[in-house]
Amino acid sequence: MGPEDTRVMTRPAVRLPAHRLGIDEVVDRIAAEHAARPALTEAALQAGLAMVRNTQVASRAWLDPPEQVLDSSAPRRDLMRTARALADLAVEAAAAAISDAAVEPERIGTLIVTSSTGYLMPGADVQIVNRLGLSPRVRRIPAAQLGCAGAAWALARGLEQARLDPQSAVLVVGAEAFSLAVRPDIWRRDAMVWRGLAGDGAAASVLLPPRPDLGGLHIYGDPFEYLLRDSAAYYYEELSYDGFDFHTSGAATRAVAQVMGDVRAWLGDWPTDMVLAHTGGPRILLATAQGLGLPDEKPLRWSWASLRAAGNLASAGVPHAITGLYSDPPPPGTRGVIISYGPGFTVAAVRCAWT
Repeated sequence: MGPEDTRVMTRPAVRLPAHRLGIDEVVDRIAAEHAARPALTEAALQAGLAMVRNTQVASRAWLDPPEQVLDSSAPRRDLMRTARALADLAVEAAAAAISDAAVEPERIGTLIVTSSTGYLMPGADVQIVNRLGLSPRVRRIPAAQLGCAGAAWALARGLEQARLDPQSAVLVVGAEAFSLAVRPDIWRRDAMVWRGLAGDGAAASVLLPPRPDLGGLHIYGDPFEYLLRDSAAYYYEELSYDGFDFHTSGAATRAVAQVMGDVRAWLGDWPTDMVLAHTGGPRILLATAQGLGLPDEKPLRWSWASLRAAGNLASAGVPHAITGLYSDPPPPGTRGVIISYGPGFTVAAVRCAWT
């Protein structure tokens, strides 16, 4: 692959909201909600609380106060206020990424924004352009329906755009308010899991042309993109007047195994000594490890650490894991893959290497 097929992904700038809570507080609030408005047998409640703890998420941050997210008697959440706050977080992350990359805003040739858990019109991409001084001619690619797959998908689009304008920089932003999928009045098994997994946050990175003095995470062309046939019911979201309801089935985790043969065929003999995978939950990460034939947890350690520290951040999750890679890098020359999964069932991946 030549320089035109390679970009350096700068260390992502991550911004998490102010309301942080640990797993014990989540469990206590769920138990209190159920005590006030019983909906399950005691055995079913305890099984659900065990599922929440089994997510292995130690803490996460939410845009709204926890009592508003987990207490059905609290005032109804203002979805537009939350969406605007999320857009502000995206602007903050984008500003930090541009500053850290030491590029002028006018040099950004393409802006890619993925966000599936907060709706604004115009979107966060317009706010980023206006508030940060990007060129009015910047190419904008906002994506709202990719869910968690948006992380690697955005990198794939960034590589394509870089080929169109090799000297320009590409700004990639993921912003998610996954807590909007938490519904205290719904007691399905999958709804319980989202109480444990969901996190909010924004992450941004700049893709730069490679040069001899620029180290970091290199990503390469020829990305992998795959839509598993007849899998739309594995993950899906319903929107009603009082918020989002995100559904998932047991088939969603098994879908990782269904696509791994195609992923391995695409990788060929490319090593997988580091794997930056979507932090969808322990079962997703374990299925990824098994599907890629990883010998131990080490290649996925940054994703596991991200899951424990921030939960499932949807399209901002993989960038959050990559910040851990920059803090605790592998040896130079280590090669691997960035891979994310989302509704559809959708898979996106790019090859990467640390230099």
